[in-house]
Amino acid sequence: MKTKFCVPACGLLLLFLLASSLAFGQATHPLDPLSATEIDAAAKVLRDSKTFPATGMFSTIQLNEPPKDEVLRFAPGASFRREAFSIILDRERNKTLEAVVDLRANKLISWKEIPGVQPLVLSGEYDVVDELVRADPRWQAAMRKRGITNLDDVAVDGWAVGKVDPKFTGRLLRGLSYFKGSSANYYGRPVEGVVAIVNMNTRKVVDVTDTGVVPISATSQDFDEQSVGELREKPKPLVITQPQGASYRLTGQELAPCG
Repeated sequence: MKTKFCVPACGLLLLFLLASSLAFGQATHPLDPLSATEIDAAAKVLRDSKTFPATGMFSTIQLNEPPKDEVLRFAPGASFRREAFSIILDRERNKTLEAVVDLRANKLISWKEIPGVQPLVLSGEYDVVDELVRADPRWQAAMRKRGITNLDDVAVDGWAVGKVDPKFTGRLLRGLSYFKGSSANYYGRPVEGVVAIVNMNTRKVVDVTDTGVVPISATSQDFDEQSVGELREKPKPLVITQPQGASYRLTGQELAPCG
């Protein structure tokens, strides 16, 4: 089965940040982002549902936007629908689920499986990739073959899996290695030729590819002042003003032109 990621690469934390301005208030417009209270309420409805998997994990809870015609007809003070859209990972069964919750009625109104896709990478999974790859004897041997004896000098990053042998299935991530040493920007010193494939559901490294030793850059790729040396002269100040006031108004989350 081919695996692809079906949602933007932004986490649930970002959604909380977007909702911060509404954290303790109520939405006044159909397109206002969900508040923290609404996110909690949607999560509770979903967890309480009989269809929610035992190993279910939320990758997304966000506003389920109403139809455009409802938004255009909206008048301040009028009632409007309020729904939450969620993407859920069933880790045990490797399934991606989508659900919609009616926040006015506190009930589940839609639930379906989306086959052949994966939710976005969860923040904690990056740490898991690092731990699993480091513990793999094949990866350790590949590092030693390149003269790297202190494995703490290597950073392991989790990346999208890309194209892999079809025999590898499940929630896959690719573990790429970088020599960091004492530098801050290790991305300039990749350990070429070594790629680990990790199944995030089973927590196992299913494959390690080593295509041969390629010399690692001998110099740091850091961009701090100490590393790059003397900096350019800073540009002269640029000041932008609107002496007659702004040409727009912001009402809650709604931005509109003045006049």
